[in-house]
Amino acid sequence: MALIAAGHSATFPVGSSITLGNRDEVPLDRLLLRSLGDSLDLMRHVVESSTICQGGRLIPEALHKRIPAWERGQIVNSAAYIKEMSVDGKWGIPRGAIVIARQILVAEAAYQEELEAASLAGVPWRETFNATQKQCMRCGGKSSWRFVLKPPPNMSQEMAWRLARPENAVPILSALRRCCKDRKRRNPLRPCLGFVG
Repeated sequence: MALIAAGHSATFPVGSSITLGNRDEVPLDRLLLRSLGDSLDLMRHVVESSTICQGGRLIPEALHKRIPAWERGQIVNSAAYIKEMSVDGKWGIPRGAIVIARQILVAEAAYQEELEAASLAGVPWRETFNATQKQCMRCGGKSSWRFVLKPPPNMSQEMAWRLARPENAVPILSALRRCCKDRKRRNPLRPCLGFVG
């Protein structure tokens, strides 16, 4: 795969606010070339996946079913970058990468912004807090993390990723969780997860 860098070279200063002396400079075209290379690698991964792409054609249903939202967001970001860099022909981008990038952008158009947000949020949370953060918020006993809002059954995975974030979880003791369920039956309007007692 041959990439042809742009003819003009700009520089991008690199350094911390602490270092006031000489600052290194990285040519901007190298930074763009590296980003483009990473995007092309991701497109190659999509094309080489026999479950997502067959005969050079993307299978949107397989993409939606097999790839989590945050990874799809990375794929969308790479496809958008390739599309943007292919304008005016300043960069020699392989035709196949441009074609698959366009197919991806068409397939993900309905949730593009949400997928991009999911990619920025990164890998979904897997309760990776230490032991001191697993104390019940009400009584201080040993507890486990519970999600406050559960995704409705008809919510798409492109939207449900937000409910798997740590901001939507609280540590709560199992006995208190049962108490909350009993209270919800008696008064379903009261959000008792944080107001037990």
